[in-house]
Amino acid sequence: MFNNSRFSNPILLAFSDENKPIFLSENKIICGNDIIEKLDNYFLGFFSLKTKPKFLILSLIRDTLVVKEYSLNFSNFKVRKINIEDIDIRIVQDLYMDIDENVLYIVYQDINNNCNTLVILKDNYTLCTNTLCLSYDIETFFNSSFFLISNDRPGFGKAAKVIDINFNVLFEYDRFLSYCSNYLLFLIEYNEYELIVLKNMINNKTILSKRYNEPIINAKLLESEYIVLLLNKGKEIMVDIISIKMGGTIKVRELHNCNIEIHSVNSNYITIKGTSMKEGIKWGYIDKNGTVFFSHNKNKREKINTDYFSKPYPITVHKPLESKPQKLLFSLHGGPESFEFDDLRYYDLYSEAIKKETAIVVLNYYGSAYQNYSSRKKAWKNWINVIKITIDVIKEFQTVFHIKDSNIILIGGSFGATLALLIAANLNIKINKVIAIAPLMNLNHHLKKVSSEESEWFNERFSVEEIKTVFDWKNFINDIKTEVYIIQGDNDSVLNYRDTLEAVKYANEKHLPWTLFIEVDVDHVPLTDEQRKNRFILINNLI
Repeated sequence: MFNNSRFSNPILLAFSDENKPIFLSENKIICGNDIIEKLDNYFLGFFSLKTKPKFLILSLIRDTLVVKEYSLNFSNFKVRKINIEDIDIRIVQDLYMDIDENVLYIVYQDINNNCNTLVILKDNYTLCTNTLCLSYDIETFFNSSFFLISNDRPGFGKAAKVIDINFNVLFEYDRFLSYCSNYLLFLIEYNEYELIVLKNMINNKTILSKRYNEPIINAKLLESEYIVLLLNKGKEIMVDIISIKMGGTIKVRELHNCNIEIHSVNSNYITIKGTSMKEGIKWGYIDKNGTVFFSHNKNKREKINTDYFSKPYPITVHKPLESKPQKLLFSLHGGPESFEFDDLRYYDLYSEAIKKETAIVVLNYYGSAYQNYSSRKKAWKNWINVIKITIDVIKEFQTVFHIKDSNIILIGGSFGATLALLIAANLNIKINKVIAIAPLMNLNHHLKKVSSEESEWFNERFSVEEIKTVFDWKNFINDIKTEVYIIQGDNDSVLNYRDTLEAVKYANEKHLPWTLFIEVDVDHVPLTDEQRKNRFILINNLI
């Protein structure tokens, strides 16, 4: 579902009969230079139906809900108008259409009652409404017999609950992947492998299960007949197509390592955006027959060489093809349970750095997502060892590229920024600089503002000493022998950055070379194109 707050970037909806991409962009649905539909202020939401080959566009004009039904290639459409007097629909969460296509089930955010509400619409009138005792800040899906509520879990991925129409919890799943009609797909993690399980939510019967040694990145159900899985193989992304009816794999494909965003899921295929340093931006789809199609590349580059390493943990190296690197930029993602694929990171900052004869070393340190469970657990309550191993990696690449200490730069975001600072404090050499973006400067203080579930998650991964001592700026700031540049949004909803302000104030009082850049009205990460561009310019100037 795409609502009226998701227009900052083009969203790939579908492909025409000529395999031309169709985008939702800047309040328009476009195919090439042709405008298919303009979305005005009455627009409520855009839906890709998982069980039917069509798209629905909802608009609300006074007391009338206007439903436009488009075919998958947008070549045909019809309009339905439904009177919904006395129903205040502003933000739609989910939409379900019955098999006869004459009944619509809509879950929307009821602003007045501060919860989600279900409205059932038949033909051109309201059949009934049902206020749900469910917070509207979580996703709520409906399929005419039960609700599925989904929310982000600590670390990465989503958790889900299935509840009946009387709000009784039927099932709970810690690693929810996808759902379609009566089927729900979830993941069970073991130390060295992962297991996907497909269940029928009506009777809780297991339909299919399959084991994978490769970590699962994402999975989607198509038509309640097929499963499309993306798996992390290091150099490649593996695509596995499973037939539910046949109970196993029918097609396997391998894609060059890149960051893959799933934009739209319909009954025939999923649309994807692939981004990587060398290939640039590619738009495409994966269908139920295992076809992987990509249209033209945007920003493809020929003068970048990319290598992948698996030890001691996944590492990606981008370097100039025609010149010897003069600098090394080591990048640490946030998280800690996140992962950096071959991607156009920081608004394509890396390519600009490469033009300056800089090699980029992306460090997916122990604890990162999309590695097996045992690899992630190597970091738990052992973060000093992660820092030591990463220092060894830095020194090894420094030797390989023959780079002086003064030409090494560390950059990190959020938790990765904290690791970058701790690494600099333990390197015992004076590197060029550390660029720390929205760093976590005091873990103990952070745990006092998170939920009990998040607190439990952190306590499982960090020892008392790490929480109270290691990840406290007061205990490492004096050991950093290099320039430090802090970039911090003043509207950070994730971290309380008062600790950052205190650290910079202390550094300035002690005449340590720390500089703070405050981003006005910016959250923990930039949310608009303008904010992202401003951050890119700032970091690029620092490099």
